[in-house]
Amino acid sequence: MLTIFVFDANVVIGFHNIHYLGIVLKKLRELSNKVYMDENNVHELIKESGYKQKTLLKNSGIFEEISPDKEDFENFRMDLTKNKIFLSGPDKHVPYIAKRIKADYLITSDQNVLIKTEKIRKLYGIRYMKPMSNVALIHYLYVNGKFKFDEYLKIILEYFKYEEMKNIFDAIKNPDRGWELKDIRERFQLYKDPLLDALKEKVDGAQTKVGMYG
Repeated sequence: MLTIFVFDANVVIGFHNIHYLGIVLKKLRELSNKVYMDENNVHELIKESGYKQKTLLKNSGIFEEISPDKEDFENFRMDLTKNKIFLSGPDKHVPYIAKRIKADYLITSDQNVLIKTEKIRKLYGIRYMKPMSNVALIHYLYVNGKFKFDEYLKIILEYFKYEEMKNIFDAIKNPDRGWELKDIRERFQLYKDPLLDALKEKVDGAQTKVGMYG
């Protein structure tokens, strides 16, 4: 069954930084999934990281870049403003494209985009474009049999070590972000929940085998 994803630019940057972007795209292709990005988010990606990631996306065989309809996007932007749902420039395009193409999942590492996407779903009364973190995407691939437990664990921990720790450090030091302890705890929850789910499944599976053969 085809599953449609919309990626924020930070998804591509994050996985490329830990050398897993190509692997993630390959696993999504094996599941016959599709990945879309708004052209504004692609431009954001190129501005921050150059053309290499876009080349990997284009060569994946599952990626499509979409141009927004200017009038339709402006109506969407005004709806958000009227309902006090505030997102910065490029961030608005992520849920816009997800809503427009009725994507199954919106993937982003930005906590604000995750939260605001839920508000947008409630605003429009829609059940699709479920917001998911980068970590949740890896969990999706794991539960669909595309990663073994040890590789799944390695990716999550490497992402936390090289991407999340950097993000947390900047969020604490940067006065414009000004994270407090509760913000860090909320962020940690994005890693804790899927890891505990996977570990519980692994333990339960091992206990079942003991019960069968013990």
